[in-house]
Amino acid sequence: MFYLLEKEQPDLILMDIDKFGKDCLNAISKLKAKNLEWYNIPFLYLAFYITDWVKHQALMSGALDVLCKYEHDINSSLLTRVNYYIGN
Repeated sequence: MFYLLEKEQPDLILMDIDKFGKDCLNAISKLKAKNLEWYNIPFLYLAFYITDWVKHQALMSGALDVLCKYEHDINSSLLTRVNYYIGN
């Protein structure tokens, strides 16, 4: 992941908690510790089922939001949040 970020910094990072588990929740702190230029990259997480624990852990790790990927209108919700966080 660091290699890709060194080539080009994204406007936002979207990660799937279900695919990467606890490593996903640690990713933000690892990225921020690696390079201060990456500190302000917004992070959003996707999860199959959002419990209070998942939401708490994600927000404590530095994510801006956690979205349920099986929400009724996830495409609209995701697009709305992405546009909000990157300022479009």
